[in-house]
Amino acid sequence: MRTKNVYATLLSAMMLASPARGAESKTGDVLSRRALLSAEQFAEYLDGMIARKVESYYTPTDEEADLIDARLKKYLVDKLAALKPDDERREGLRHMIAKLDTCRRQYVGYRRGGEKFLKLNVIPAATKEDDFAEWKSKHVFVWDGGPDFWEIAFNLRTKKFSDLFIHSAP
Repeated sequence: MRTKNVYATLLSAMMLASPARGAESKTGDVLSRRALLSAEQFAEYLDGMIARKVESYYTPTDEEADLIDARLKKYLVDKLAALKPDDERREGLRHMIAKLDTCRRQYVGYRRGGEKFLKLNVIPAATKEDDFAEWKSKHVFVWDGGPDFWEIAFNLRTKKFSDLFIHSAP
């Protein structure tokens, strides 16, 4: 029991020491790592996993994306703290949190059950040999990409995350 409290305290301290995502979202650096996708740009993925549950799609606003950015790190840290020390998902979550400030993010808006959601798709920062040069205009999905490639949904009314999916953790 004491070990769990120590983990939670350490993770909370790490989170508080990091800059808030909402504050960063106004800088050019974060905006350069953000792509707000339209339904047309997201089209190849629409035939897949979430399309059957969705009523309609829309292009989200920067303000809507800011809502996710302001809450995402805390959500991931809290999720990590809630896992048992021997849970194999801990490594992937640690990796995701460590890379959060450098990853690229794709957002698409959708309506489901009368609620508005944003889907956030996360891919790694660009490298010299960038396989995803069109990431600002085309959805990226990589099977077996591990914790560098993941997605999550965010309900804009309730401000809650759901459907965290790592593209096949290592």
